[in-house]
Amino acid sequence: CPVTAIAGSADHGCGVEEMERWKAHTIGGFTVEEVKGDHYFVDDPTDELCRIVEDAV
Repeated sequence: CPVTAIAGSADHGCGVEEMERWKAHTIGGFTVEEVKGDHYFVDDPTDELCRIVEDAV
């Protein structure tokens, strides 16, 4: 199944480079998205994050 990985732009421990590693776990489509925020960006969801999740499901 496809995977959409999302990283916070201010998350220095788990950024876009680290999210790229998820590509190895799918034979489906794979995308990485970056949103404003740190590791806990989901605690304050933005319209951008909601759009990414909506598009992924």
